[in-house]
Amino acid sequence: VRLYVIDVGGSYRKLTNLMGGQYFEINLSGNYALNPFQLHNPQIPISGEKIKALVNIVEQMIVDDGEKLARFDRVLIEEALASVFEDVRKNSPHRSPQISDLAKYCENSNEETLQRVAKLLYPWVGNTAYGNLIDRQGLISADSPVVTFDLKGLSQDPELQSVIILILTGFILDQVELNKDIPKRVLLDEAWSLLQNRAASNFMEYAARPLRKTGSGITFITQGVEEIIKSPIGSAILN
Repeated sequence: VRLYVIDVGGSYRKLTNLMGGQYFEINLSGNYALNPFQLHNPQIPISGEKIKALVNIVEQMIVDDGEKLARFDRVLIEEALASVFEDVRKNSPHRSPQISDLAKYCENSNEETLQRVAKLLYPWVGNTAYGNLIDRQGLISADSPVVTFDLKGLSQDPELQSVIILILTGFILDQVELNKDIPKRVLLDEAWSLLQNRAASNFMEYAARPLRKTGSGITFITQGVEEIIKSPIGSAILN
């Protein structure tokens, strides 16, 4: 079994090291990149399912907390992402697209909605604080028996934390699909705080339902079960 831990308290460093695992302390001063558009093989066309997942990440970047993209806006962003991935695949087949590629495409679009998206993506591209973390080539290479992501360094920046959670959960789901012969276990500590994050709770609900079909599963750790019961996905977890 391969274990993936998402924690917001730094409690798993010793355990991870003891078991020969990999420990990633996610913060703005890290020397790694978390490109949400990174592909395992950039020469293979991206799937429609993956595009839809990336729209959720873009949505998290550009909408205010609690809001959602309109259906028409989602369709426009899906089309933009598909075009960006295809353009990069044809012209630069050995690299994956980046957020800045999408921002540039939207900026040059005739659609006012996409032009607005380009402006809203500004804090996430280039040499900005967020851009230095996610607008670069690279995805964490994590192939140890235990892989821990510590998000404590992002606790004061919920906007970025929400995006990083989506990137990490997408990475975990990719690992589940890439090698179904090895069962995966996702462990979410301090689950009460993650339940307050819409991006995290959506992943938790998804993981609680179909992961068992791949021989994998999810474990929630919390000091009070009341937080889970009262959450929008409480029934899914308890069932």
